[in-house]
Amino acid sequence: MTSGFILKSWEPLITFKQISGTINVSLSRNKLHIITIIVLSIVYPLCLAWLRQKDIPMKWLRLLKITKKSSMINTWLDTFHTEKRMIQIYLEDERIIRGWPHRYSSDPKDGFIYVANPVWINTDNDNHDYIETNAHGFLIPISKIDFIEFSKTKKETEANISKGDWNDKGTK
Repeated sequence: MTSGFILKSWEPLITFKQISGTINVSLSRNKLHIITIIVLSIVYPLCLAWLRQKDIPMKWLRLLKITKKSSMINTWLDTFHTEKRMIQIYLEDERIIRGWPHRYSSDPKDGFIYVANPVWINTDNDNHDYIETNAHGFLIPISKIDFIEFSKTKKETEANISKGDWNDKGTK
């Protein structure tokens, strides 16, 4: 099927005709036109958005060693999108919060991060105990954050962290 075939007998999807003072609305009965419009306006953009969200085009380009970039617009989004792990947030006032990043702003300079199941880390003693908050989450302004630490999982070691499509050490 070529575009010339689809467009050869093109008609509008919806037509409006004024007949003796009233406006009649009719829907095209051409199933090929209706399917084409649905695919081009809904299915195709959804597929492209899904591919971009999953970083698939850039992942292929990284495999071919054409680029080292991600499809995300910044490192902040890329990290929170790919690293599904507990974080520790070090605030400017030297308090520390530990929890799961649940929501985050797209701009690392402005906005908020929502941390679910937060606990405070008690830095008053050497044990660094957790202080339960009994809160669902904290909404923390990014402007109050000094830095964020992403926790290792039990299976991670220094050797296997350096492997992956981002690091040349792991692509031998």
